[in-house]
Amino acid sequence: MSSSSLTRDIASVLVTACQAGNASEVKSISDEYPDAVRYADESHQGYTALHHALEAGASLDVVRALVTATPDVVILRTAPPYKCTALHVAAACPATTAALVDYLLTLQPTLATQLDGAGRSALHYVCQGSSKGQQQKHASIDVVRALYQAWKEATYVMDQQGYLPIHLSYLTGAPGSQLRYLASLDPRSVSVPLPNKEGRLVAHAVATDLLQQPSNSNTTTTNVLESLVLADPATLFEADPTSGKTLVQTAQDPAFTQKLGSSAVRFQQIIQTHRKPDSGGFGSGDSPKSNKKGSSGKTDEAMKKGAASSSATAMKQKVGLPPEVMADDLVMACSQNLTEKVRLVVHACPEAVRIRDQEGFWPLHWACYHGASVDILKLLLGSWPESVRETISQNRLPLHLACRQSASPEAIHFLVEKYPQALEATTTQGMLPLHYACRDAAPLDVVKYLIDQAPMTVSEQTTNNAALPIHLACKHGKSPETVQFLAETWPACLREHNSEGLLPIHFLCKAGSTVSLEWMATQDPGLLEISDCEGNLPLHWLCKNPKATVEAVKMIVDVYPEAVAQTNKAGMTPADLAEDVNMEIASFLSMRRKKRRAGPNPLHQACSDPRVTLETVMNILTESPDEVCVPDEERNLPIHVACRTGASLEVIRYLAEDWPESLRWTNKGGSIPLHTACSNQPSAAVIHYLITSWPKATSVANNYGWLSLHCACAYGASPEVISLLVRSNDKSSRMATYGQGDYPLHLACCGSPSLEVIYWLIEAREEGVRLANTAGELALHKACFNNAPLEVIQFLVEQYPDSLFVEDQHGATPQNIAEMRRNYSVAGWLKSKEV
Repeated sequence: MSSSSLTRDIASVLVTACQAGNASEVKSISDEYPDAVRYADESHQGYTALHHALEAGASLDVVRALVTATPDVVILRTAPPYKCTALHVAAACPATTAALVDYLLTLQPTLATQLDGAGRSALHYVCQGSSKGQQQKHASIDVVRALYQAWKEATYVMDQQGYLPIHLSYLTGAPGSQLRYLASLDPRSVSVPLPNKEGRLVAHAVATDLLQQPSNSNTTTTNVLESLVLADPATLFEADPTSGKTLVQTAQDPAFTQKLGSSAVRFQQIIQTHRKPDSGGFGSGDSPKSNKKGSSGKTDEAMKKGAASSSATAMKQKVGLPPEVMADDLVMACSQNLTEKVRLVVHACPEAVRIRDQEGFWPLHWACYHGASVDILKLLLGSWPESVRETISQNRLPLHLACRQSASPEAIHFLVEKYPQALEATTTQGMLPLHYACRDAAPLDVVKYLIDQAPMTVSEQTTNNAALPIHLACKHGKSPETVQFLAETWPACLREHNSEGLLPIHFLCKAGSTVSLEWMATQDPGLLEISDCEGNLPLHWLCKNPKATVEAVKMIVDVYPEAVAQTNKAGMTPADLAEDVNMEIASFLSMRRKKRRAGPNPLHQACSDPRVTLETVMNILTESPDEVCVPDEERNLPIHVACRTGASLEVIRYLAEDWPESLRWTNKGGSIPLHTACSNQPSAAVIHYLITSWPKATSVANNYGWLSLHCACAYGASPEVISLLVRSNDKSSRMATYGQGDYPLHLACCGSPSLEVIYWLIEAREEGVRLANTAGELALHKACFNNAPLEVIQFLVEQYPDSLFVEDQHGATPQNIAEMRRNYSVAGWLKSKEV
């Protein structure tokens, strides 16, 4: 069985384990076969195991096992045209937790701002939810809050079809609390019309829904409508393009008043509050859109301006609203650390502090979760002192959450003063406030204070994995000062194992905390000789870390040289583990270890790192000159590997000049280095060098009938690369692949090609737009199926107008395919050209 087939089969087993939530099996497979973690499942939109796990609602332990084994998997996207990140997939899953979102964002903060192929952020996905099953389901409001905190501008980001997150929340029937929360986050979004609805606002649609509901006084829908109006009172005066009425006029309808039920009076109060005293009334024929004057001569535009008010005035306007609505405002103010707004809400509605939301949180808990100021905590506890003793899920107190989010020392002191017993209170996982403070890098003053108030907590273990506070501090490696303080407070903790046999120094190596690692090795050099339950020494763990440095590895090897040759229970030496993440370290260790397991030679390993330097390659070939012409199991030479990973031109030139025959060498798939380079979005400089070094390379076909031009087109090479290949061999654009019979133009249209790439291909062979593959498909069919840019589709039609009417072997025209792919804008354009 080939290595690629083996990887695919192992990846399938790994995905099954992920979907079953078997964290131990996932960890075992991931650690032993990191390539299986990265494997992209072409049958499922290019999903990796991480995408599958997140889609299935896997636990944080499963996700952590995947990412720990292969850190770079978190940045991989699904296949075009979707291009979803891990955060997109997680946000769409109803089972996703805020803790999981926080974990992903800790690993890669930029995930929050990345958009998918349709221009949607993760906030769009959580608002859209998942349609699996009989009804649409959404993740909790806690996840929405976490995503908003990571990128607050996401509330006002439109996707390619013009949808904001709040639009998707309404259209997919998200819980009313989500819609109300989004409205409170960004009032601007409330005034943006729904796409393709002729200027209709979400508030108009909600009002219509209320009228159409069979029962009267639907509290949820009424509260949503009130929240939308209060977020942007100007919506009261916008006419619904469907009915021609404003919400003010709709509110005068007896049927609407009946639907509002007990909320009708309050809704009228909202209208009156946001109408200026001298603005006059609205006649049945008066529409704010027409800008007609009322009885006092004031225009409706003046009324809209009068809707803007200060925080204090706005709060007065909300007096009398349900406590649940006020509680939402209170949570929002707490999460944004708005002390004055918290004061106003507590004064206007004291009972709001006692309302528990659907996540089971009280306002005090949210304030602690978001690291609110001590002034906010005083306001909340002043209204309800007993809330400091209330627990939420997992038996967490406010102090646990405050330590988790690194609240200020003043806030921690205040909470302890109000409830000292919280210092020794444990969650269902045995977590003390000190555990949270050490795990989440609370200020050193906070850690010192917690230990000073409860000294025995420094030696307390969690119940789930027997972790001490120092284990957690080392695991996340964010505070060397905290690590040193904990070790000095209780020196014996340095040799304390958790349930997996891990010492604090193992965690430091996993985290790559060089400063703390050097300090700890100096304090107790014998720690470097202790292995965990799987036989991993600290050096093994350091070599698994992509952030590790040669200097840190050298420091350990200098103190404990025997570590280089030590194998863990899987038979792996530190150098073996380094091969997957850092070839510089692997090369360093390979010079010092006594023996090395069979496999690719050091030159292959070095070239697999795109950052490999010419100096490294030269040093290896000085030691072993023949390695340049030694193939691996797939018959790839080092130059194939360098072309695949995108090594620099100087490295590729050196390899080729050292053994010129390597440019003609074919691997098991029949590919020469030029094929490999063209399949990996190369630089034009590299392609120019490979072509000029052996001009006939552009005429060589691999085992599948692919020329280098086919590879470049299929894998999204730049226009510069395409032009080089076409000009070097003008016949290459006329060659079809084996089996499917695709021409280069077909393959280019399978991705998202630039217009310049299509231009080069058609210029090389004008009749290419008329050529069909074995399935009867033109390039236009491929472009429509893969949602190519509209300008590309327009150019293809311009070159061959009759392509609009060509049917493939299934009888589908390009327009049929565009409709099937729900690309209605393209389908509409194609239909307009058929006339």
